[in-house]
Amino acid sequence: MKNVSKKLIIFFLVALMGFSMMALPVSAANGIILTPSADSVQPGKTMYVDVGIALDNGVSGGKLEVTYNPQVLWFSKAASTKTPEVTDTIDEDATNAKITILFAPTDIANQVTQKLVFVVTNNSTPGSTGDITVKVLEASDADFAQLTPGQVGGGTLTKTITVASAPTPTPTPTPTTPVWTPGATTPAQTQAPAGTDEIDPSATPGEEETLEPSETPEASPTEAPVVTNKPAIASPTSTDDQALLIKSGALGFWMMVVLIVGIWVGIAIGYFIWGRRKGRAVRRSKIIGNDEF
Repeated sequence: MKNVSKKLIIFFLVALMGFSMMALPVSAANGIILTPSADSVQPGKTMYVDVGIALDNGVSGGKLEVTYNPQVLWFSKAASTKTPEVTDTIDEDATNAKITILFAPTDIANQVTQKLVFVVTNNSTPGSTGDITVKVLEASDADFAQLTPGQVGGGTLTKTITVASAPTPTPTPTPTTPVWTPGATTPAQTQAPAGTDEIDPSATPGEEETLEPSETPEASPTEAPVVTNKPAIASPTSTDDQALLIKSGALGFWMMVVLIVGIWVGIAIGYFIWGRRKGRAVRRSKIIGNDEF
């Protein structure tokens, strides 16, 4: 008897452990989905929040309650359209800032979600916070068995949204108007490029001036240069003139030398001839005289 009792107790404990191990993955995999598009949003900006239930073995249906801080967030039911073939109804209690979502998916899915649209109120103070809380009211698994809040992630999940500071706008530079003093010379008076407007110096400050575009002179046709076939005659340079003058002077000098030398040579030759004739005459006279005496 004792051995049979021990075997029964051991069998009971093993079976209990087996059932416990089979149930753990289901309860551990269950969870609430609450995913905001941003944790910090500026006043007047829109944000999206995904809410739902996740189960690895599928979900046959469930009901969620979403609460939010109306001082910071405003819910837009019109923008939060139902998810096709997943969400059955979306009910809003604006007075109590509550939203009820009934999930009834046509097909068993791993999770069912709904996208809710919120807007951060314009009068919310930067740095302030607002909570969004999702609470499981009802839930059932793939076998349509009711799940306790403890089997669905504890039954409640909260996210905090912070109001961000608005960006500081970049100041637009103010164009400055140049101050013109009557009688002063302006750049338009000293130099007015073609095609620009000139300022009338006689205008009274404060009066509206009529600006007239300066006229652009018409370009006259350029005459083509006349080309002749006459060869260009190179005029002698000053260096050539000097060389020619030197050559002319040298030629004249040598001609004078030759002329003087020729005269003296002629005189010498004449004197030589005259001397020889005179000598002959003297000798003849002597000879004739000797014969007479």
